[in-house]
Amino acid sequence: MRAGFAGDQIAAVEVGSETRVGIYVPGEAGFRLLTLGAAPSTLDSPDFDLTPSYQAALRAAEQWAGSFAFSQPPYGEDLDEHAPPVAAVTGPGLGGGPSAFLLGNLVARDLEAIERVLVETGFSTVGHATTAVRAFRERVDGPAAVDVIAAQSPDVVVVALTDDDTGEGLDYVTDLLLGGLAGRESGYVPRVVLLYGGTPDASAISQLEQAFPLTTRPVRGGTPNEPMDMGAPRSALTEVAQTLRVQSFEGRVVPSAIARAPLVPVATALQAAARQLAERQRLDTVIVSLENDQVIVAAQQAGSATLARFGGSPRAG
Repeated sequence: MRAGFAGDQIAAVEVGSETRVGIYVPGEAGFRLLTLGAAPSTLDSPDFDLTPSYQAALRAAEQWAGSFAFSQPPYGEDLDEHAPPVAAVTGPGLGGGPSAFLLGNLVARDLEAIERVLVETGFSTVGHATTAVRAFRERVDGPAAVDVIAAQSPDVVVVALTDDDTGEGLDYVTDLLLGGLAGRESGYVPRVVLLYGGTPDASAISQLEQAFPLTTRPVRGGTPNEPMDMGAPRSALTEVAQTLRVQSFEGRVVPSAIARAPLVPVATALQAAARQLAERQRLDTVIVSLENDQVIVAAQQAGSATLARFGGSPRAG
């Protein structure tokens, strides 16, 4: 039996003013919290390296669990090398996650599905310009959409087009993005994720690739009669989100276990925690999070979820 953490455990990490590590073990109703450790963050000045904080939090988690929880805790070693795999990362320390704007000819069913995938992959949606009508060009005010994109500066523009047999929708989007966003004085260059039903025109793809970092995925379905398969969108958005996270670490060192782990927005994590507590305890639940100047309240009452955000005062100490 190896020393330290057991192989069936997983971890969740919160990165903020402190680095908190929760160690979870299998239980009758899923995973349950075994122990929790925390240490002051070292992500920013003067260290710019999260590793010491992460190691200290892991060490604290072992110490709080006691000798019965682990076999010969290896104090003094690099705990992150054999720590439980990190299943999720949350907290404001690694930023609020990437943002996205959605363009396309999506029926309401597929629009809701893609927006869920965006949340699941760590994106916040700053807006969308979509229509359920197949003739995207005729129903969407492209110049107005580009103005919103330029003003909001999302990290990613997601373009979802199906039933575009003539290629008019893709040609229109290409003209919009090149004419409205490429070569701006501000230097703003979003990533573009193209989810396309069919084979996109090679000329349009070439033009987009020359102006923007482009990720293209073919999609199945997405018609009024056939739901869009979310496998390709999820794959593309996961890949792009990971690329953006790595770029956001520039100038700072983040342990690979944390850098690779799925990023869960704080609000999403709180809502999930409130829902699970309410279901397991059969009680109405309210969770309040205070981090610097942001207060988030997640509540679960009589099966209904509520989320509220407020400006707050920095926490003393």
